[in-house]
Amino acid sequence: RETIQRLQEGHLLNLYPEGARTPDGEIKSMQPGVGLIARRARVPVVPAVIVGSFEAWPRHRRLFRRHPVRVRYGPPMDLTELERDAIVDHIDGTLREMFQAAREGL
Repeated sequence: RETIQRLQEGHLLNLYPEGARTPDGEIKSMQPGVGLIARRARVPVVPAVIVGSFEAWPRHRRLFRRHPVRVRYGPPMDLTELERDAIVDHIDGTLREMFQAAREGL
């Protein structure tokens, strides 16, 4: 409730919809909570992907190493007309497309 209220007040929220760091550098399944928050808050969602962070600091390493890390942002998405599962699917597809494009652009 607090999260939704703050979003509706104009605050920003950074969510990692997979729920945890990737074990292999690939995007994993989205957690359904991201759809619930987006549906209830009824605010635009700005998709973003981070490319290179796995290579810089994979889960199995104690310390990070030098490697370029890039963050790419997409345009705000109005998801207010979608149901929770459709929101999750839309965010998932968008992030996967952005991630692949960002990887190819390195």
